[in-house]
Amino acid sequence: MQGIKGATARRIIDLMQGKRLERMLQSTRRSAEPKLHRGNLNYHLWQPGFYDFNIYSEEKLLEKLSYIHGNPVRVGLALSPGNYKWSSYALYFSGE
Repeated sequence: MQGIKGATARRIIDLMQGKRLERMLQSTRRSAEPKLHRGNLNYHLWQPGFYDFNIYSEEKLLEKLSYIHGNPVRVGLALSPGNYKWSSYALYFSGE
């Protein structure tokens, strides 16, 4: 998880700062120098830690899907889960 979070956070922050091309070029260069730890940046994309959960029944699957689909509503990005552009809500609950 650390690798996934670190790599995606770095790319997203660079894109938002307009540094995409520069970072892409740097990542293609071979270097014997170790990469510096980036923990001192002023940006935080991911919450610390993570919690995994084994889904062992259809009931739990629906519970977790409802929670995930409700996130955009809870933070004010949509009025309902089906209205959020990037949601898979329609796939699971409307039969589409």
